[in-house]
Amino acid sequence: MPWPIPVLVDPQPPKRMDWRLWVAIFIAVLGIGSAAVLYLWPQGRHTDPVMFWNVLFGLPVGAFLVIFGLAFDRWLDARLKFREGTLENARLNGLWQGWANRYVDVVHATTFLAETQGTDGWESGETVLPIHFGRACGFGWLDPKAGDERIQTLLDLVVDRMSDALAQIPTLEIVLLLDEGSMGESRQWEKIAREKLSRGKRQVEVRTLPASTSLSFLQTRMDQDMGPAQLLLAFQLWHGTGSRTYSEGGAAILLRPKVKAKPYRIPDAPGTGGRMFRPMVSGEDELEADSRNLMNLQVDGKHVRNLWSSGLDEAALANIGNRLSVDYECFRNMDTCLGLPGSASSWITLALALDIGIRCGERQFVAVKEEGEKTLQCLVDSLVKDVSK
Repeated sequence: MPWPIPVLVDPQPPKRMDWRLWVAIFIAVLGIGSAAVLYLWPQGRHTDPVMFWNVLFGLPVGAFLVIFGLAFDRWLDARLKFREGTLENARLNGLWQGWANRYVDVVHATTFLAETQGTDGWESGETVLPIHFGRACGFGWLDPKAGDERIQTLLDLVVDRMSDALAQIPTLEIVLLLDEGSMGESRQWEKIAREKLSRGKRQVEVRTLPASTSLSFLQTRMDQDMGPAQLLLAFQLWHGTGSRTYSEGGAAILLRPKVKAKPYRIPDAPGTGGRMFRPMVSGEDELEADSRNLMNLQVDGKHVRNLWSSGLDEAALANIGNRLSVDYECFRNMDTCLGLPGSASSWITLALALDIGIRCGERQFVAVKEEGEKTLQCLVDSLVKDVSK
């Protein structure tokens, strides 16, 4: 079932049978039929009272009943088709609605940002965010030449921030999303990640993907019934002493394990964390129509607190923001806040939206630029609702 969701044409109900019209038709058939019987009755033939009156009125009434019966049968068929079409549309819309609103459960999300003193207060439109537009910001406390020591430092930070969330997880799948330079060190990353995160009896499986991997990669997990807990670690780091074309940064997102629900038992609803709903990827010409489609199915008039973006121009942001009815002060353009975007910027933006959404208990919207001039949009929701309003 791919995007976009098709627009189903609602069947039109048949027009009601107008009794006034049929009274007029009955009078006309009765009058014409009676006149025809009188005109065609043989001259000199005995007019038996019973037979004559039966023919005089019986034939026109019978003709009318045949005409009315055919019309009524046709109307019943049209009404049946209308009801069946309405039910079928409702069924298909329900299937599309369920497909579009599938999600991944997020236990915890955190980010590692360069030259930024935390993200406290970022959920509020009154907070002044840092401005690093056009700059390449780096981890001043992390030496690009440190090699394995740098990897260990970053993964120690991940373990420190994720320790509580990981405590009760017996099986963990780690997905490393690394920038192009770090991909050459993937073996060291995998080895150190396995050492740091396979403590106790926890079973750990590690794999590596490019940081440029689309966020739609998570759709595969959305469509699965079962799966272990998954830890997504995305990093974009500087290498050597060459030109700096992006800001350093990282993100960690822990996904809740998926367990197939038993038919006789209601699954326990998670009490904390957030959800990322199915993303939509659109071309430049399709963005407006796809945004409308996505918002009708996922947002559906619900209040969205912030719009988080990376790689989009002001026109596209304004278009999406207006449809969401998000105040301009709540536009969170990460290219302005964090500096030049890199291959992992989409994952960092998503992690920020999840982190802020979980903390404040309000919905967030994410819009990021993908490869090939595509735009990805998705809704992020919190399981802990803000009840202060």
